[in-house]
Amino acid sequence: HHVVLNITDFYTEPYKDELKLYDGWNTTLRPMEKFHGKKKFPQLIRNTNETLSLVFKSDHGVYYPGFRLLFSAESNEDSYVEDHSIMYISIIIITLLSIMLVAGIIVAVFRRAPRRYENPLYLASVSYSEHAELRNDSDIYS
Repeated sequence: HHVVLNITDFYTEPYKDELKLYDGWNTTLRPMEKFHGKKKFPQLIRNTNETLSLVFKSDHGVYYPGFRLLFSAESNEDSYVEDHSIMYISIIIITLLSIMLVAGIIVAVFRRAPRRYENPLYLASVSYSEHAELRNDSDIYS
């Protein structure tokens, strides 16, 4: 299981009263989230394991309404299904973009490839003259 946190109200003294969230027991590491002032939380906050530590520090100068939060436990299988569905969608999108890229490269290569009638090396031109002379016993006429 992991913890799901729903912060419904949050209004503390800006930069003085602060709520820090830690993923696990260790509060000496960098917090996963840090809040102060007036905040709205449109999404739930989820941690990665069964422990979520909260540390609230406040000075005693000014009083603000504070915060209200609700927490619950969520099975790891629920998030596993969500994570895998997002992964499958990402794989499908990357595959489609790759196919489009390859198709674009193929089209670009074929558009740049010279056509038989556009390349002067393929054009046969023969000119005849009334005064054809044989030069050096060869079959070339001028």
